[in-house]
Amino acid sequence: MVTTKVRHGEPVQAAGLHALEAARGLPCSLCYAPAGAPCRSDPDRDHLGRYCEAEANGKITRPQLAVIVDGLAVIAVRLLVEAAAR
Repeated sequence: MVTTKVRHGEPVQAAGLHALEAARGLPCSLCYAPAGAPCRSDPDRDHLGRYCEAEANGKITRPQLAVIVDGLAVIAVRLLVEAAAR
């Protein structure tokens, strides 16, 4: 499993709370986390694929997704992105 703590959640925070809520509004097709729940917790992390699906479904914009992937060394749908700084 690939995980990242890119800037401690700053990309997701910069994309806005709307992006996080929109991504979590969908169940994760990778780990089957239900809608509203993070893919992993302590700290909260979500699969990048969840954000990609939210963008594909028009729930977030492409610029919001770009902010989330900015600075990632690896881009893969299974990548876990930290939701917020702790």
